[in-house]
Amino acid sequence: MDPYLLVVITLVLLAVADLIVGVSNDAVNFLNSAIGSKVAGRQTILIIAAAGVLFGALSSSGMMEIARKGIFNPEMFAFSDVMVIFVAVMVADIILLDVFNSLGLPTSTTVSIVFDLLGAAVAVAIWKSLESSSGFVGVAEAINISTATAIISGIFLSIGVAFSIGGIVQYLCRLWFSFKFEKHLKTHGVIFASIAISIITYFLLIKGAKGSSFLSKDVSNFVATHTLELMGVVFLISLLVIFILVKTVNAHPLKIVVFTGTFSLAMAFAGNDLVNFIGVPLAGYQSFNIWDGSGIAPDMFMMDQLGAKVQTPFVFLLLAGLIMVVTLWFSGKAQKVTETEVNLGRQDAGEERFKPNLLSRVIVGGALNMGSWMRTTLPAGAVRRMDVRFYKRIAEVSDYDRPAFDLVRASVNLIVASFLIALATSFKLPLSTTYVSFMVAMGTSLADKAWGQESAVYRVAGVLNVIGGWLITALMAFFTAGAFATGIYFGGPWVAILLGVLALAFFVNSNLRFNKKQKAETKLKAQEIDPEKQERLFEVLKEDIIKLLAFEDEVVDHAFKYIKKEKPKPVRKLNHAWKDFEAEADKLKKVVYKHVLKKSSHSEEYGVALLFNQHHIDDLKKNLSALVDLITEHEKNHQSLPEEDYVKIVLNLKPSYQAYDKLISEKLERDLLLNIDDLLRLKKETQEEMQDALNQLMVISSQKHISHKQAIVLSEYILLLKNLVAIKGRIVQNYQRGKDAEGSILDAIV
Repeated sequence: MDPYLLVVITLVLLAVADLIVGVSNDAVNFLNSAIGSKVAGRQTILIIAAAGVLFGALSSSGMMEIARKGIFNPEMFAFSDVMVIFVAVMVADIILLDVFNSLGLPTSTTVSIVFDLLGAAVAVAIWKSLESSSGFVGVAEAINISTATAIISGIFLSIGVAFSIGGIVQYLCRLWFSFKFEKHLKTHGVIFASIAISIITYFLLIKGAKGSSFLSKDVSNFVATHTLELMGVVFLISLLVIFILVKTVNAHPLKIVVFTGTFSLAMAFAGNDLVNFIGVPLAGYQSFNIWDGSGIAPDMFMMDQLGAKVQTPFVFLLLAGLIMVVTLWFSGKAQKVTETEVNLGRQDAGEERFKPNLLSRVIVGGALNMGSWMRTTLPAGAVRRMDVRFYKRIAEVSDYDRPAFDLVRASVNLIVASFLIALATSFKLPLSTTYVSFMVAMGTSLADKAWGQESAVYRVAGVLNVIGGWLITALMAFFTAGAFATGIYFGGPWVAILLGVLALAFFVNSNLRFNKKQKAETKLKAQEIDPEKQERLFEVLKEDIIKLLAFEDEVVDHAFKYIKKEKPKPVRKLNHAWKDFEAEADKLKKVVYKHVLKKSSHSEEYGVALLFNQHHIDDLKKNLSALVDLITEHEKNHQSLPEEDYVKIVLNLKPSYQAYDKLISEKLERDLLLNIDDLLRLKKETQEEMQDALNQLMVISSQKHISHKQAIVLSEYILLLKNLVAIKGRIVQNYQRGKDAEGSILDAIV
């Protein structure tokens, strides 16, 4: 069989994988506003988005210019060269986007594919130039430098413009609506929704329908020359229709905006970003059809015909659309990327994913100083009136099932993103749609005062991480695709097939691992305390504490095995057990902090017991982490342990330590905590035994039977064990105190 036919088949399979990873990352752009505002159930939102995606894919003309001649000049390359470029691009794109999806970070699929193409084309052009002795003049002729420059400038243009305009529009809209917008829906809401529908329609006509097969050239020209008149007609019709719907069926005008905006963005992304996913494989398929049967060697057949326009078969668009819809519905990674953007823009405080850094602290500090200066500069009356418009009732913020943000912000996100993308398209400006959507959402969050003083450094750090990821996308795409292209260029089509198979294996393995991890997270989420169990919080915490102590016991057991010099070395298992412990401790922390303020309102003693519970667990985590680090560093540094006779001093502590752990578990499991004298007695005996072992080590060390470093390692290990014994005793005592307080509250309620 012709190896290039196998290469084409490989490209087709890679196209399916690239569709999945691409949609998983791009979905956030049109799902963020609807999901964040909880405008409807997730299934309803996905149905609307899926309809937009399918309609966008089917209405696309399929002119995949960027993959065939947008970045490089095909007439400068032979058939074998372009196939090298296409396979390298697909392999690099799948790996790169899948990594971003796994991390839950949104990036631009357009920038990814452009720099993949640029990197692979540059690599092939360099090797061809070196072989022909034409030098770098040949590289410059082979690459479309102006397009690449326009894309790079578009990255920076997207970030600043979208963030600024999104913030300004959101601030003005919030002053207009306030957070109590429900009472203005029948007046302000109808007008606002009509303006929004007009802008979204403009976006659909300019961006979503650009190059689409369902609009003829005459219609497109008419739209371009009569845009303002059309927008006026759309506004009047929208005003009338929305007014009637509000009056007759009590429709929510802002929900209409969010549903319409979600559909239009989904349609535009599917229609215009389809090139990012299937453009390269289609170019490879078309290249093979052009070359096949020519009778010319693949390295001699020049691809000047690839520059001509070719209509993409409808069946390819249909299959691509169906794959995108299925991915949108079932992809867990799409949900993770969406959660990242929604959480960065949520109105309330909560658990923060990103850690603050120096730059985020500097930015927040500067913003606070500027805010203080503006409040002192502006008239006091104006400041008070603005504060009233931004006032949020505590009950709204504390609602358990609240949306991340309200429908006003969701509508602004969609309106501003649609307007900016359509405006840039009409002026042929290189604007990244992903960057616009994300930065508009971040700008509206800032203007809506969602980034409070308590959370601002975390949110800004998150935005900086995402922006940094965008720049890394371009660099990694360029160099990764270039490296793959080099390997294929010298290895031939069989290397291309091998790399394609490896990329598919990476994609499948990554998704299997992600799904496994997601199932574990879903299981943990399902175990979260429901309202019926919240009244008996300590009763529920008991199960988690028992599980936590079991993981702690497993870590210590592996540490004892290391000291005993068991084979194989148990450090890897020790670290796995530590990760399990850490995950369980983090879960407990979320539960406690989520309920501590609510419980404190019932009883101060109860709230204090919850806080002490978390304090003791943090203390346990800190000491166990020190123990893990002690053993891990000792093993990494290839340091030795003393002879067996001296190690026995430490190993003899294991039975009493495990007996103490076993008694704690029995007391908790069987609720035998009314009398813990036997536990306290065993705790004292265990600690005394550890102190005796420590004294023996000091004597042996002074007699030079063991080295100084060996003595330090073993003594630190014993001291950490002694701390763990004390902390676990405090956890049990505090648990009983909290349970007693819980019982008193329930008795009072009854």
